[in-house]
Amino acid sequence: WLFDHKNDADIKQYMNGLDIYIIPMLNPDGVEFDIKTGRYKYQRKNMRVNSDKSVGVDLNRNYDSWWCEAGASTYPGSDTYRGPRAFSEPESQAVKKFIEARRNLKTHISYHSYASTILYPWGGQEAEIANAKDRTAFINIAAAMGKLTGYRPEKSSDMYVATGDSCDWAYSTAGIFAFTFELEG
Repeated sequence: WLFDHKNDADIKQYMNGLDIYIIPMLNPDGVEFDIKTGRYKYQRKNMRVNSDKSVGVDLNRNYDSWWCEAGASTYPGSDTYRGPRAFSEPESQAVKKFIEARRNLKTHISYHSYASTILYPWGGQEAEIANAKDRTAFINIAAAMGKLTGYRPEKSSDMYVATGDSCDWAYSTAGIFAFTFELEG
């Protein structure tokens, strides 16, 4: 869409004045496994072989934000297995290094499936963001994006508490306004 509209005045302004990074796929081996037969298996984990010979780590439970607390499993066979330690996976390490190398990042969007929602921190705890100005900004931005997409804006933990989330980590570590788009099912 950005490239299709790159000559629109408002889009041109953004394209010329901002650095926009797109990481098209963070879990390519999990996705390949999921689609190779032509029937979705809803694989959410990568394809790492765990110590017990089960397969995969849920990459969105592998960040150092309340790592391995509520909503993340210690059992390697679980769909929400958090990995043996925070940032144990090359995929989450790559995001960490990418963000740490770019201290000027202001926003981060992580796409998931599926719930037709726009989620904002906190996902790892039920508490509200303590900074009232940031909390208001998150609520307002999510609401505006919801109007554009038809998705429902909500605090991530209102769906369910899940620790080790990339958006919680990006906000708590770098002050990045991070959102998760749960795409339509």
